Amino acid sequence: MKKYSTVNKKKSQGIWLVEKRGSEEEIIDPILDKSWRELTSMDVYNLYNFGWRTVDICAKFKVRHSQVLERLRH
Repeated sequence: MKKYSTVNKKKSQGIWLVEKRGSEEEIIDPILDKSWRELTSMDVYNLYNFGWRTVDICAKFKVRHSQVLERLRH
């Protein structure tokens, strides 16, 4: 049985393994290239995460507020 040094045992203590969010261009640019019909609720959610407001989304995709909210629900 191989023994590990105490340095290796303590090396990962206190570190949370969390996936980091990609850059804004990597996530937002493909979403903005889609039409409203191709947009998923996760795409709209990502736009909100990056600071977009409902008004901004409505202006970009030329849809009503209710359509944006409905897309988030489904």
